[in-house]
Amino acid sequence: MDKKTERLTIWLPESLKIDLMHLAAGDDRRLSEYITHVLFAHAYGHRRLQEDGCEAAISGDALR
Repeated sequence: MDKKTERLTIWLPESLKIDLMHLAAGDDRRLSEYITHVLFAHAYGHRRLQEDGCEAAISGDALR
């Protein structure tokens, strides 16, 4: 993974933040590490499905 050099501020409902914190703890990660992990999986997993020509990836069904 590349060195993290960029900061991103997002606004979330409190309930989502709490849920993400629980998921991060369950995965033994800090919240920022967990969110980075999820974003990498989504961005690069989704792109890989598209490159493989999967119709479901284009419609977003593969991630539901």
